[in-house]
Amino acid sequence: MIQTIIIEDEKHVIASIKDQITACCANEIKVIAETGFVKESISLIKSLKPQLLLLDIELKDGSGFDLLKSFPDPLFKVVFISSLHDRVLEALKSQALDFVAKPIEQADFAIAMKKAKKEIEREEHFGEMQALIETLQGENRRLRIPYSGGAHFVPIANIIYLEADAAWTYFYLVKSKNKICSGFNIKTYEKFLTENQEFFRIHNTYIISRKYLKEFRENGEVGIVVMDNGVELPVARQRKKDFKRWLEL
Repeated sequence: MIQTIIIEDEKHVIASIKDQITACCANEIKVIAETGFVKESISLIKSLKPQLLLLDIELKDGSGFDLLKSFPDPLFKVVFISSLHDRVLEALKSQALDFVAKPIEQADFAIAMKKAKKEIEREEHFGEMQALIETLQGENRRLRIPYSGGAHFVPIANIIYLEADAAWTYFYLVKSKNKICSGFNIKTYEKFLTENQEFFRIHNTYIISRKYLKEFRENGEVGIVVMDNGVELPVARQRKKDFKRWLEL
């Protein structure tokens, strides 16, 4: 859930914001604190490290803009909620993702929360991908495969093939009876594994390693590959031509 602080100096507006969260995104937004003061907000942000601020412009001891000056490179996202319609442009220029006008309209609030959720998830995913890229480019050539509570670091040279299963990816390794599951989809790994021609995506479901390819045989319009572990996998009709070209590299 997105850890959120409401920074608003009117109690009835705080109640309204909470009602809007309940109505549109109770399973996605978690309010971890609320305050109407700039000074207290700064302290809360530093201690609680929120992902999202729902921020009023006028506060009891300053403004939302004053608050943001204390965080020139923020790790949180900001949605302004204010009745000061003439300051929309200023708000959007000061790190804000969106501006929701008071009185709050449910549709406007829901759109702003959807935008915040998308941006936060994008940055989280980018952070994971940066770690993956760094691992791939490292001297040890190990692939970082995150799971809940940790990560596997798998030598790329040990990967026989990958299998897609909806949003999940399974890794099959040499000398291992167990497959490793990743929460990233197979397309995430395709870009990094196939760019140096060591791997090829033979099917929407499979990416294989050249190192462990034992046999390829054509079967009409499609094809079949046999891997060193004895597993047979299909080569999709629309990928067969490129696959045969890849074999010749």
